[in-house]
Amino acid sequence: MDKEKSFKLFSLPRLNSSQVSAVKPQAIAGDGGFFQGFNKFADDDFNLPFTMKSLPHPNKNKSSDLLPQKVKHLPVIEEEFENEKLSLKLEDEMHENKDLLNENNATRHLCDLLKETCARSEEKTNMYEVEREETRQLYVELNNNIEKMIMAFEELRVQAENSRMDMYFKFKEESEKKQKLDNEFKTHLNIKEKQVLLLKHQNEEKDNELINIKHQLHEAMHKINDLEKIKEQQNKMLRETDEKLEELMVQFQRTKDSLQKSENVQKNLETELQAALTKLVQVSEDKEAEMEELKETKALHALAVDELQVTVYNLKEQLILEKERLKESEDKSQQLILELQKKSTEFGLKKLKESKLAGEMSKLKNDNETELQGLKKALESSLMVQKDLEQQVIQEKSQNRTLMKEIEMKDFNHGNFKGTIQGLVDEKDHLEKTVKILQENEKELQDIIQIREKKIRELEIQATTAVAEHEENLYKQLVKLKEERDKEMLKYEEFIVDYNRVLLAKEQMAKDVDNAFTEVKILQNSLKARNIENEISKKEKQLKTLENKFNILKKQIENKNRSIEDLQQENKTFKKKISSDSKQCSAQEAEVIQLKAKLENIRLQSEKSNNSYQKEIKERSFTEEKLREEAERMKVIADEAQKMQKETDIRCQHKIAEMVALMEKHKHQYDKMVEEKDAELGLHKTKEQETISTKVSLEIELCCLKKELMALKEQFEKVEEKEMLARVAKEKKEVKHKSLVSEEDMFKKLYKELPEAAPLFMTSSKKVPSSVSKSPGTALKLATVKKMRESGWTAVANVDRKKKNKAAEKLFT
Repeated sequence: MDKEKSFKLFSLPRLNSSQVSAVKPQAIAGDGGFFQGFNKFADDDFNLPFTMKSLPHPNKNKSSDLLPQKVKHLPVIEEEFENEKLSLKLEDEMHENKDLLNENNATRHLCDLLKETCARSEEKTNMYEVEREETRQLYVELNNNIEKMIMAFEELRVQAENSRMDMYFKFKEESEKKQKLDNEFKTHLNIKEKQVLLLKHQNEEKDNELINIKHQLHEAMHKINDLEKIKEQQNKMLRETDEKLEELMVQFQRTKDSLQKSENVQKNLETELQAALTKLVQVSEDKEAEMEELKETKALHALAVDELQVTVYNLKEQLILEKERLKESEDKSQQLILELQKKSTEFGLKKLKESKLAGEMSKLKNDNETELQGLKKALESSLMVQKDLEQQVIQEKSQNRTLMKEIEMKDFNHGNFKGTIQGLVDEKDHLEKTVKILQENEKELQDIIQIREKKIRELEIQATTAVAEHEENLYKQLVKLKEERDKEMLKYEEFIVDYNRVLLAKEQMAKDVDNAFTEVKILQNSLKARNIENEISKKEKQLKTLENKFNILKKQIENKNRSIEDLQQENKTFKKKISSDSKQCSAQEAEVIQLKAKLENIRLQSEKSNNSYQKEIKERSFTEEKLREEAERMKVIADEAQKMQKETDIRCQHKIAEMVALMEKHKHQYDKMVEEKDAELGLHKTKEQETISTKVSLEIELCCLKKELMALKEQFEKVEEKEMLARVAKEKKEVKHKSLVSEEDMFKKLYKELPEAAPLFMTSSKKVPSSVSKSPGTALKLATVKKMRESGWTAVANVDRKKKNKAAEKLFT
């Protein structure tokens, strides 16, 4: 691993609290701050996840001095690196040794555990062998005891069989005697049982009659209570219905009043909406007329602009012609100067030629004067045109101001109109809310009427079901009584069966007693006297318990006889009560008949009230349908009005936006035209001054040829300087144009990848040629070029910053 990846030796080891590095880093005397701690160069590669960039150090000048010191300390640093490598290797070996020690300790622990388990297993085997021998001895002893017990049991079995046969013969004799006694006792019991059955039947019949009477009384009382409760509920329902009817009548009157008010409000709203629609139509017609006027003014402005452009173009052509004439005149003046220089040498000899030259100069003067007069006329015409244009601009500005005032007034009227429409919309919303409230009230009335109808139907059903239930209950009671009688018969039969079982048990006990006596007599003669005495004592106890049971049964029979007598007396008292209850039932039946009559009257009244309510509901539903139709019509009208309003608002906004855009365009165009004309006027003034100065100089030259020659020389020098400046300016323009073209190409190449910064340069590049074509000044050109460059470079810088930030985020995430 060290050979394959030797460059990873400088990675920091994972040190625990117990681990310590083998070799400490040595401090260097030269630059302790720079090589302190980790001892590494800035050029070392540590295989970090992000790239290390050399940061600018404030002491850059000192780096040249530190280089020889670094070269000196290289062997020391190499030794330190080797020491660090050795320390890392030692730490790895320490880790391996610790792992081996842990493994050895684990194996030793396992060996100790195995030894302990082996010792325990040996002890357990020894114990098992000892216990096995003991169990063998016990098994032998048990076998011997079992054989002895078997022999003893066989002897006892023979003795028991002999004694059993003797007892069997004795019990037969005693059983025959007991059967005779049992037959006599059974005859007596049958006679007494028949008497008990007769008494029981009589008591049961009386009990059934009393139970029936009690059930009837309870049912009658329950029915009376139910009828009273139903009566009270009906009275409460009637009171509640009366109160709700009064409330409904009040609500109905309120709804009528609110409907009348809503109808009045709707009529007012219809009138207001019609007025608003008429106003909207008038306003839209006025605005359309104003738009037509604005279009006409726009066409007139366009014509005026075209005329101005034509005049400007003509003036430019005249200026070009004048410049050419000036150049021709300068050429001629140069030729004249040359000729004058030649003729000055021959001035004395050729005076005649001077006269000719004077004639030629007079001709030239006349030509120059004619040209100056033509220039003056052109300047005067241009000044007149400029004044006319200024007046037109002032007029257009005043028209624009009036138009803006009219637009503001229209906006104010539009806002007032919006306020009125909003008020109408609010009133419409209020009407819709009132209509919804009325609909909800009507729904509540319908729900209340339906609830009352349901309650009346329920009362009728209850009245019918009460009678049917009464009859059904009587029938069910009869069925139940029959079932109870059958059950009691079954119980009586079960009682007889139990009694027979007791008799059988008694007979068996008597037999057992006889057998016991015989056994006592037989066992007195046997050797086992003690056992027989114990059995006799047990049998005597059993006899005593049977005698006690017999006495208890006698007492129970006597108690039943007494209870039968008490029941007979109670039957007599119940018969008296039944007679009184029958009278009360007859009175209650009469009351029930009266209640049925009242229920029929209430039913008829409820049917009448239901019919009246249904008629009112139908009338209200008809009125509701009418109101809904009217509300829908109003909604449709209001929606149409809102749509018209929105359309007019949108049209007005579009027209206002178009007007504002046109005004801004005209303002920019007029500002540019004014600036260009100011620049042209400045040029014309400069040219006029130059022409005046040339005229004065020519007049002075005519007075004095010598002075004119000197002045011509000075003018010649001035003209040369101007030409040089013009050439320099042209060359600068060409150079700037080339630089602009190159910058455009550069920016286009840059903006292929950056579409965000492209519009900045496009807008600036589009604006530059217009300024070059229209404005002759170089200051504007320079300002626009600077702005364009600044905007382009700022966009590029922003994009570079974004790229750098993204790259840094990718590195550190």
